[in-house]
Order: sequence, then C-alpha cells, then structure tokens
Amino acid sequence: MTDIELWTRILKGDKVAFEELYHRYYSSLFGYALRLNFDEETIKDCLQDMFVKIYVSHSSLPTLSYVKSYLYRTLLNALLDSSKAARNRSLPLDEYVDIPIDDTGLMQIFETNDSDLKKVQLLKKGFQQLSSKQRNAIYFRFVQEFSWDELADMFEMSSHSCMNLVGRSVAKLRQIVLAGGQFH
Repeated sequence: MTDIELWTRILKGDKVAFEELYHRYYSSLFGYALRLNFDEETIKDCLQDMFVKIYVSHSSLPTLSYVKSYLYRTLLNALLDSSKAARNRSLPLDEYVDIPIDDTGLMQIFETNDSDLKKVQLLKKGFQQLSSKQRNAIYFRFVQEFSWDELADMFEMSSHSCMNLVGRSVAKLRQIVLAGGQFH
C-alpha cells in the first residue's frame, strides 16, 4: 500500500493503516533525528507526540501529496520546538539543520578494503566542504531516498530546482573528490 493510500485511510480513522505508517517510518525518523544530534529521550518524546497527534486528530489532518516529507518536517519542527532553539522560525530547512555524515554510512556504499577506505575518506572530506543545503539535499535524496517531489516539498522549492541543486551538489562533490585523489 502506498503512503498516500495509508494516509487516506488514516484520515478516515483506520487503526491498521496508522499502525502500518508508524512501523514504516518510526526507525528512519528516529535515525534522522539522531543524526541531528538530539538526545534519544527527546526524540522518543517528539515521535510519540507526533504519532499520537496523527492518531487522535486524524479527521482534521490535511490531505497530503507527500506523506514522507510531511513526517520528516513535522518531526523536525517538534524537535526544534522541544529544544526551544527557534521560537519564530521562518528559516528554510537548510539554515537550521545540518546533517552530519559518518564513516558508517559511507562504508555501506563500498566494500571494506584499503582502496574503499580511501574513497570513504575522500567522500567525507568532500561532503564537509559542501554547503549545508547541498549536504541536506544529498542526504534526503540518496540516504532517505526522497523522490524529487518529496524533496521539493521538504525544501519548499520546485522539483526542477531540487534536481538542479542535487546535480550541482554531486558535481561539486565529484570535483572535490577527484582533486583529492584518483579512483582506480
């Protein structure tokens, strides 16, 4: 069942659909929040509050085109509200969130030999040289596997602009990595 079908059923009060959505996204949302350096208890509280609000207020929730980006943005807003870090925020996502990259995430891409370790180190170095917006775009597109439309919804920009942003980000990353060493 697609996210949209689940959401439509949730709006009608379908408990099974709610449980499916919860199980589908809890772990990835939790992992995302950990990467943002929030503590585990705050994350659990915010996730619980978010899902309880969805369950209790199902009849007043908006019809969505992109459930995944809605959940990520809702969690992010709850985390920021809980930390009181941004009272009257009207900043775009990239100005208050920066996703760190770690060796574990990069190592999943490659086998574990010396050549691949060098690739991971070059990628990490290159990733750190990208802007926060570029890092976030790459993270949501390739790690969280957002569609172009979900990415556009998350960043509040057009799909075409997101494609350009990711394309430029990948090109810049490639340029940085190639300047740092040649892959064989």
